[in-house]
Amino acid sequence: MSSEQSNKMLVSLGYRGYRLLEKHSMSGAWVVIGAVAALGLTQHLKARYRTIIVLIYGSMLLIGLNFINIVAYVVVVIFVYFDGFRIFTGKVNKELMFNVCSFVAILISGLILVAAYWNNEFTLFMSTFFPGQLNVLFGLGDSEGRGFFNLIIEYINAYGSVLAKWPAVLILGDGFSGFGLPKGGDIGWIESMLRFGIPMFLLVTFGLWRLFRNGLKSVVQNQYSHSFSGDEIGQLKFALAGIMAIILNDFHYTVWGAKSIFPIFVCALAILGYQHDRRKAILTKS
Repeated sequence: MSSEQSNKMLVSLGYRGYRLLEKHSMSGAWVVIGAVAALGLTQHLKARYRTIIVLIYGSMLLIGLNFINIVAYVVVVIFVYFDGFRIFTGKVNKELMFNVCSFVAILISGLILVAAYWNNEFTLFMSTFFPGQLNVLFGLGDSEGRGFFNLIIEYINAYGSVLAKWPAVLILGDGFSGFGLPKGGDIGWIESMLRFGIPMFLLVTFGLWRLFRNGLKSVVQNQYSHSFSGDEIGQLKFALAGIMAIILNDFHYTVWGAKSIFPIFVCALAILGYQHDRRKAILTKS
C-alpha cells in the first residue's frame, strides 16, 4: 500500500482491516464481542429493538470485511440470541424457525440495500470479496489455486517439520515463542495445538467443551425453572457467545492469545464456571 493510500487509522478499501488493534482479526473479534455484550445487557428489550443492535454491529463487520468474524457473528447470533441451540435439544418450534428465518431475511435485505445504494467502488469490491472467500472455504481455490483444505494440509506438513526438529514440542508445546511455525497464519487451531502441546491442547479443549455444555444447560434449564434473573442470563449468554466466537476464529485466525482478547476470554470462562456452581447449588436445594 503506497503512502498516498495509507492513513493514520490504517483503514483502506480492500485492506480488510480496521487495524485499531494488533490485527484485523482481533479488531473484528472485538466488534463481535461488543455485539454480544450489548445483546447480553439488553435481555429485557423486545426482539425488534435488539435486532437493531444486531444490524448496527453487523454493518461494522461488513465494512471491515473480516470474513471469519462475519461467519462467527451470524452463527453466534442465531445459536445464542435467537435460541438456535434448541436444535441440539430436539425442541425446534415455530418460534425458533421464525427467529432464524427473520434473521436470515434481515441479513439478505441488508446486503441488497448495501449493493443498491452504497458507493459503487465499495459494492464492486464486496461483490468480488465474498465469492473469493467462499471459493477458498469450499475448496475452489483463491487466486493461487489454494482452498481451505489445502491450507490445512500445508500447515499440518509444517507442523510435522517443526516436530522433526524439536520432538519435545509435541508434548510441551512452544508457548508464545517465535521459533518453529510462524504465528498469525491462516489455520489457527494448528497454531494453538503447537503452543500448548498435544496433551494440554486436548485437556483445554475438553475443559472448554464441559464449561460450554454446562452453561448451555443452565440457559435451557432457566426456560422452565426461571432460576436465574434476566441479568444473570444476559451474563451467561455473553460468556457462551463470546467463547463461541473466539473458538470459531481459531478455525482460521488465532485471536484468543492477543492481549486485547485474552482477558475477556478468561472473564467469560469465569462467568461460566461461577454460574455452573450456582446451578448445582440450586439443583441440590431443590
